[in-house]
Amino acid sequence: MTMVDIRRAAVAAGWTPASATPSGSKLPKAWWAAGSITGIDDGEAVASWPDDSGNSYSLAEATNGPTFNEDDVNGLPSLSFNGSSNYMTNGSLTIPSQTHSLFLVVNPTSTAAAQSILRFQTGGGYVIYPYRLYADAYVSQFGGTPLSHLYSEAYDGIVGGSWQVGAVVVSATGAITYVNDVEETSVAATITSSTSGTLSMGRYAAGAGAEFFGGKIAEALVYDVTLNATDRAAVNEYLMNKYGIT
Repeated sequence: MTMVDIRRAAVAAGWTPASATPSGSKLPKAWWAAGSITGIDDGEAVASWPDDSGNSYSLAEATNGPTFNEDDVNGLPSLSFNGSSNYMTNGSLTIPSQTHSLFLVVNPTSTAAAQSILRFQTGGGYVIYPYRLYADAYVSQFGGTPLSHLYSEAYDGIVGGSWQVGAVVVSATGAITYVNDVEETSVAATITSSTSGTLSMGRYAAGAGAEFFGGKIAEALVYDVTLNATDRAAVNEYLMNKYGIT
């Protein structure tokens, strides 16, 4: 049985990220699905987004949370970020800069301006932009001291006005980005070893240059490992099937 057959068989049998990945026995470190939000009505602001991984990395924002959209994509809910003030954070989730994989079900309003969708940063200034839209590009940036950085841009990848699954798989020697399980870029670079700090969803930072995200997010997963091809494809296929993305 080929790797592709293993992945498809696992998804067809009802595999979800709640179980170990088909070939690598990996579980997500954090997992947010809009369908897990309870006790809220359509159009209301979301103050807390629970973590389905079992690791208790909920996202929260008391006053500027995104808006809940019921039955928005393939009969499932999503969250709307207004592009000017909405965001959520978690201060305890950490990932290693050299080994992580991230997945996002996203529908940007536009990709014409810089927008930070997911962002990690340590107190020492190390920044990871796993998902950052800029000028019709899907961008990942890794920086540190001494500076070692990588810009990975997938033009004609993530686009505004439609639902897509974006993914980035990172190792010590570079990163590969995917849109709807199609490889967009593979960039070789030395990535500085560091452990991330605060996670922000929907913005880069407070104040000027916040780079707020405008659009919708239905689900996001964070793995603190570099997933192999079979496991990465299984997560992508699970998300695409769930949300009716082709």
